[in-house]
Amino acid sequence: MKFSSVINQFIDHLVESKIAKRGGTLLMGDECSLRAGMPTAQEWIQAIKTSYPQAYNHASPKNLKNCVAELTASQKAGIFETHLQQSKVGWAHWCAALLMKEGYISRVYTTCPDPLLERACTLVDVFPTVYDCTVGTITKPDLIPNKAIIHLNGQMLGATPGPLDGVFSGAGRYGPWLILGYNPDPQDPVYEQIAWLDQIHKGLLWVFSGSRPPAGFIQDQMFNKASNQYAHAEDPDTFLVSMIRMMKMGSPDLISYPFTFLGQWLKKVASYPAPGHKEGLNISDISIRQAQVAIQQYEGSERGGEIGEDDEAAGGVDDPDLLKAIQAARTGLMAGNPQKIIEQHKQYEETPSIQLGHLLNWAYQVEGDTALEEAEKLSGQPALEKFRTAQAHYEMALSIRPDSPQTFFKVGQLMVQQAGVLSDHTSPQILEQAAEQFQKALELNPDLFEARYGLGMVLTELAGKKLDQESDALYESAAREFQEGLRIHPNHPDAAYGAGHMLYIQARRKKGAEAVRLYTQAVEMLKIALKGNSGRVEAILEMGQSLFILSKTKKGDDADRFLMMAEEKFQQAVQIDVAHAEAQFGWADVLMERASLKNDEMSDRLFNKAFEKYQEVLKLKPDMHRINFRWGVGQYNLAQKKSGKEAVDLLKQAAAKFKRGLERNPKSLEILTRLGRVYFELGNLHKGSNGETLYSQAMNHFFDVIKLQPKNFEALSQVGNVYYHLSMNKEGREAENLLNSAIEKYQDALRIKADYSRAIVLWGNTLFRLASLKEDGTSEKLYDQAEKKYEQALKIHPNDITALINFGSILLKRAGNLKADQAGDLLEKAVQSFQSAIEIQENNPQALNMMGEGLIAQAKSKKGLNAHPLLAEAKGVLQKAEENQPGSGCYNLARLQAQLANETGCRQWLQRCKEHHVLPELEVLNKEILFTSARESKWFKNLVSAEPPQEQDKKKEAASKETPVAAAGKEPALPSKENPKPAKA
Repeated sequence: MKFSSVINQFIDHLVESKIAKRGGTLLMGDECSLRAGMPTAQEWIQAIKTSYPQAYNHASPKNLKNCVAELTASQKAGIFETHLQQSKVGWAHWCAALLMKEGYISRVYTTCPDPLLERACTLVDVFPTVYDCTVGTITKPDLIPNKAIIHLNGQMLGATPGPLDGVFSGAGRYGPWLILGYNPDPQDPVYEQIAWLDQIHKGLLWVFSGSRPPAGFIQDQMFNKASNQYAHAEDPDTFLVSMIRMMKMGSPDLISYPFTFLGQWLKKVASYPAPGHKEGLNISDISIRQAQVAIQQYEGSERGGEIGEDDEAAGGVDDPDLLKAIQAARTGLMAGNPQKIIEQHKQYEETPSIQLGHLLNWAYQVEGDTALEEAEKLSGQPALEKFRTAQAHYEMALSIRPDSPQTFFKVGQLMVQQAGVLSDHTSPQILEQAAEQFQKALELNPDLFEARYGLGMVLTELAGKKLDQESDALYESAAREFQEGLRIHPNHPDAAYGAGHMLYIQARRKKGAEAVRLYTQAVEMLKIALKGNSGRVEAILEMGQSLFILSKTKKGDDADRFLMMAEEKFQQAVQIDVAHAEAQFGWADVLMERASLKNDEMSDRLFNKAFEKYQEVLKLKPDMHRINFRWGVGQYNLAQKKSGKEAVDLLKQAAAKFKRGLERNPKSLEILTRLGRVYFELGNLHKGSNGETLYSQAMNHFFDVIKLQPKNFEALSQVGNVYYHLSMNKEGREAENLLNSAIEKYQDALRIKADYSRAIVLWGNTLFRLASLKEDGTSEKLYDQAEKKYEQALKIHPNDITALINFGSILLKRAGNLKADQAGDLLEKAVQSFQSAIEIQENNPQALNMMGEGLIAQAKSKKGLNAHPLLAEAKGVLQKAEENQPGSGCYNLARLQAQLANETGCRQWLQRCKEHHVLPELEVLNKEILFTSARESKWFKNLVSAEPPQEQDKKKEAASKETPVAAAGKEPALPSKENPKPAKA
């Protein structure tokens, strides 16, 4: 068959295959790249011999396979890349690419490692999938896409192909086949796969270069079927060019219309992500304009419209000098060279343009940013000089583009940092200017998150420098900015922190329910902030502080839970920065608060751990004056849980800490008040003149507070309380005078603050004490007045534990003076009052003890079995009191055992009283009717025999320490009727 007939028949098959949307298959051998400049096998061997003689010498025999095997991986890559760079895209590759683009060929198998076919495909705008059989195995050939190039021997010189069975499985269905430039050996694995192919759809055409007939083994195996044919051509390039010409496909656009081709490619270039340009910067528009000019000049005046209208290119700029300046500026942008852009400023002044203006704006911003970064590394005057340089650059940027929100934001950012270097006197003015810049940025772009956040932070800082009303307005404005920031970027950690920080600062300025609300909201915002940035120490600390303060609004387990969460936050901050003094300080405060809530060994451990933390803070920051104050408070609180010498030592240590704080701040009302309380407690722990001296010192400190703040109702109440306690060691008229002086001070306090319940409770205590001193029949009237005071206090604060206990105590006292059938209502009312106190603070030993005493009193009015439930209940609450504070319930437990006629139990509990130094005086024991049967026993007489003076001292100290102060500002309850003296305050 003639050559032309063979070609025409093959072309017909290709057309049919294209119509069927399947396409044929092309196998390209090494000869297909020879005209493109890639070496033959012998040329490769010679190149290896020249470049790597040692590898060549080691190869035996000297064939290509062995020579390449002696090369290292980098040597193979190097020699291959060298020749590839010298090569061109051959016409065999051009034609194959065009056949793929038009759908005549769907798969190309190639034994060539070079990517010249891929380059040709790119130049005709077709992008086939590429497979490399040396790095992966094709197991599902049916999934190979319609357009694919398969490198059978890999894409590197001397690569070893993997299994080819899967590659050629079912390949016969993708006919017709065309084989070019391929002359295999009989053992060639690629040839073996071709020879084993089943029936090839539409047959196979094998084109051999030159005029020699095919090798015998090929003729015998491949051309014994009518559908398989072969032909001869000068080389693959010549054959494919002839076939393309016969198919009337024409030449590639790159050759026919090079400028149109270039313009079309330039239109495919995406916008450059230039700073300040949300949609990006079209950096190819000038090149497109130049391509349009060339198209109309060299390809025809009617062409070029498909790549854009004339006025679209370069924004309609035609001035050659301006175009050149814009192009140079864009080159500077992509190179990150702002100076190259600034060099074009003169051209901008001559011919202003938006394109060049945007680039100059960016360049001046970058120069400003650089100066700002340098300023951050400096301090003092050098820093201010750099700030001025940065501001000058930003102002130049704004002079060119006054509608740039980003530039206004940067000016505001600069001013914020500048304010940090300037004096406190100047900084507010600079911050106000910064706020103005942020607002200008937001006027231009309301969704510029950075400006929202910056404005919020500036307003927060300014609020801290203003008075209350103005400050609140600024805080509210800051809150709105942060909320807007969260609208723009929901859950953004910076915006969430800004909102949380602002709420935290506001909460610190408020009291009561408003403060609780703000702290709670702060915690929620700070949680969001820490989700996005878990290592932000300031957010961790503010969340810890907020949880710590919120814990004070909780009770029992809830309070401890909040404190543990706060402790976790401070601990986390310390883990991030162990030298962070504020984190260590906060951790110590939380430990101390947790310790104050407990009444077991854990309390001591927590207090001691807190003291260790305070010691660490002192090492980190010796000048932190708050440490001494808080440490002193901790020692004071721990002293409330101790007795005897241990309590005295802790109080003395607390006094020393407070005095150190007073050295730094001699007019601190808080420290003076604390010192007064310490000496007051020390007065309670000493007798006689020593005690009176300590009480006087306490009074002096309270008077110091009154001198600094004459209307300090708390200090006035404290003075009254000292008078009250001084009366405890006096009798008769002297005691009454002191008590009347105390009442005068409570009255003074209440004239300032009429609803100050603590003063009312203390007044009630004083009336109770006065009543106990009267023997002229006026005592009942005074008891009645005391009772009314407690009722008045409870109307103000229904949950005041001290008032509840004292109210119940006075009812119990009055019931004791009545007959059993008359005392029932008072006893019931007293027990209810104690029960209310226990519901508020379930482990309060004083409330539990008094509850037990009230139940015993109720049981005494019952007969037989009716008394047992009350006594059983009394036993339970008294034992609980003992568990929480040993010694607090042992005397009433002895009375209970006596009432049950259990002399052994009575003896054991009275002995426990003696051990804890809380055994009442002999007069009280002798009057107790429940001990009548035991009073004549030898053990009882031995127990109540006269004690040495030191034991009496211990007892008095212990009696004064029967119940710790529940919390700052609270008064302890009155004791049981067996000890008629009201307890210490």
